[in-house]
Amino acid sequence: MIRYASLLVILSFWMISAKAQRSILFKIKYVPEHKYESTVSMTSNIEMNFENLSKEDSDKLMKKGITIPLLLSTSTISDLTISTGKLNTQNTYPIIFKVNSVKETGTLNGEKMPGTPTVSGVEMYATSTQTNDLHLDSISGKSPDTILQKGLTSIFNAMANELRLPEKMIKVADTIVQQIPLNMTMNGIDVAIAVKATYKLVSIKKGLAKFDIDQSSQLIMNKKETRQVLTGTGRGHGEMTYDIKRNFPKTISRDLSFDFEMKYKDKLMKAKAQINSFYFFDVADNAVN
Repeated sequence: MIRYASLLVILSFWMISAKAQRSILFKIKYVPEHKYESTVSMTSNIEMNFENLSKEDSDKLMKKGITIPLLLSTSTISDLTISTGKLNTQNTYPIIFKVNSVKETGTLNGEKMPGTPTVSGVEMYATSTQTNDLHLDSISGKSPDTILQKGLTSIFNAMANELRLPEKMIKVADTIVQQIPLNMTMNGIDVAIAVKATYKLVSIKKGLAKFDIDQSSQLIMNKKETRQVLTGTGRGHGEMTYDIKRNFPKTISRDLSFDFEMKYKDKLMKAKAQINSFYFFDVADNAVN
C-alpha cells in the first residue's frame, strides 16, 4: 500500500509538472536595470520591371547603363544596445537605445553600389512605464541630421510597436495576433504600413517557448510632389524562440515575399521582393547606467 501511495504521489507530481510545461505566461517586455544586446541581419532581393516602356525610354536607360529588369540586392547588419535604468517613484524608468553600428551593402544588376555611410554612436533616450509604454525624449550622437533623426524616430516607433503583444496565459497550439500600424514621412514620401502577425505556440522545452509566425503586410508610399504612388502586399512565415524567464525573444527569423506596383504617368512598374531577416537578442541583469 505504501509503495502504491508513493507511486501515486510521484505520478501526481509528474502530471502537475507536465501540465505546467504545456502552458506559459507570455509577456514580452523590457524591465528595469537590464541590458539587451540585439543583432539584426537582413537581406533583400528585388526584381523590378516596367510595362508600357517605349523603345525610346528603353534606349535612354541603356545609354545610362541600366538594363531591365532591375535586379537589386541588399544586405544590412545592425547592432543595438538597450540599457534600462532604475524604477522611480512615478513607476517609470529611463531607457537608452544605442545604435552601435549599421552597415549596408548592395548590388544593382550585379554591380556593386556605392556604400552608404555607416551609422554608429547614435543614442535615443526614452522613458518607459512598467507596461512598456515607451516615450522618445531625445536623440543624440554624431550630429544626426534631420533625415536621420526622422528615420531613427520611425525605427523607435517600430520597436515600440513590436512589444505591443497581449499579455496572456497560453498553451501549446494557442495563437496570439499582433497588429502593427506604422505611419511616417521620409524624404517627402508618406509611408503607411499595416502588419498582421499570428504567433502560434508549438513547443515548450528547457525554459524556451517556440512559436511559428504567419505574417501579412500592406504598404502604401505616396510622393505627393510627383504624384507617384507605390502599393504593395506581402506574406511570409517565420519562427520565434522566446525566453520564458527573461520574458523576451531570444531569436526571431522571418522570410517574406512582396509584390509591388507603382504608376507614374503612363508607366507601370511592377516588382517582386524576397526579404529575409534574423534577430538575435541577449539579455543581462544589472545594466550599467
